[in-house]
Amino acid sequence: MNSVLGNWEIDVIERLLSGFPVFIFNSVDNSGVGFNQGGNNCNRPDQVCNADSGPKNLTEFFNTSCFAQAAPGKLGDA
Repeated sequence: MNSVLGNWEIDVIERLLSGFPVFIFNSVDNSGVGFNQGGNNCNRPDQVCNADSGPKNLTEFFNTSCFAQAAPGKLGDA
């Protein structure tokens, strides 16, 4: 019985992150999923380039031109 059910062990995998998450969404709900942010329907856009490239200032901390509206009926990948 030990050869069939023995030798099991439990491991723990941890993931630690710093900072706060930034959620990217637009106000057009083409997906039809009905995501809601603050009472407004929204959808995730598609990321089309590296958003980390570009200015780093208070008005634009990441490159906003790297996001495009997702196709109708699809969730974006951002």
